[in-house]
Amino acid sequence: MSLQLWKSEGENIRKFRSFRGNIIILEGLIGVGKTTLGYSLEAYLNQIGLSAKFFPEFKNVGLLKQYINDMKRYAYTFQIAMLMARLEIYRQADAFAKTGGISIIDRSLPGDYTFAKMQKEQHRFTNDEWLVYKRLIPLNLSEPNCIVMLNCDPIVAFERMKTRGEKSEISGYTLEYFQQLNTYYQQTFNDISHPIIIIDWNKSRQCIVDGSNVNRFLDIETCQYVLNAIWKKLYL
Repeated sequence: MSLQLWKSEGENIRKFRSFRGNIIILEGLIGVGKTTLGYSLEAYLNQIGLSAKFFPEFKNVGLLKQYINDMKRYAYTFQIAMLMARLEIYRQADAFAKTGGISIIDRSLPGDYTFAKMQKEQHRFTNDEWLVYKRLIPLNLSEPNCIVMLNCDPIVAFERMKTRGEKSEISGYTLEYFQQLNTYYQQTFNDISHPIIIIDWNKSRQCIVDGSNVNRFLDIETCQYVLNAIWKKLYL
C-alpha cells in the first residue's frame, strides 16, 4: 500500500533518479537505527516515484538467543548462518538493482567480517574455524555503490538496543561488547575501498507513523539529508 506521508518534489526526483541500479548499504552498531532508516528510505523513494526495496537483516531468533547466552559455543555457528543469509540477500539485492531498482541493504559483508574478526580475537573462533570463515566470505561479491556508516557512540547504541525490548539482547549484550565491536568496525572500515558516507547518528531522530499507527518512519528531512549525502559522495 502506498504511504501518503510525503509530498513529491521535482528536484529530488530528478536528483535521486541517478540512484537507479545502485546498491546502497547501511552500516553501524547493533541498535543504531539501520532498520528504521532502511524502511524510511524505501518508503520515501517509492513515494516520489522511484522503485526502491529495503533488504532487512536476516534474523534467526532462536540461534541469536543461543549465541547471546553462550558466545563461546555458538559464535561460529551464528556467524556462518549470518554469512550464508547475507550472501543470499546480496544476490536478491543485485538482481533487483539490475532491473533498475534501488537496493538498500541492512549491513554488509565487511560488517559480517568485522563481527567474525572480533570473535576470533576474543577466542570464540578456533584457528580452523577462522580459516574456513575467511575462505567462505567473498568480500568483493556484488560490491555496493556506497556504504552509509551511521556513526554512533557505543553508549548511545547500547541504550537504543535496550529500548527495542528484546529480552535476550538486554540480558546478554554488554556495553563492553558494544565498545569492542566499535573498535573492530573502525579497523575494518578505515581500510575499505568502497565509497563510505559517515553520518553522525547520535542524536534522536523524529519519527512519524502511517495510518495503521504501527509502522514508524523517519521524517522527510532526515530521508532527504541521507540521500543528499549519498548523492554528493557519488556524483559531485
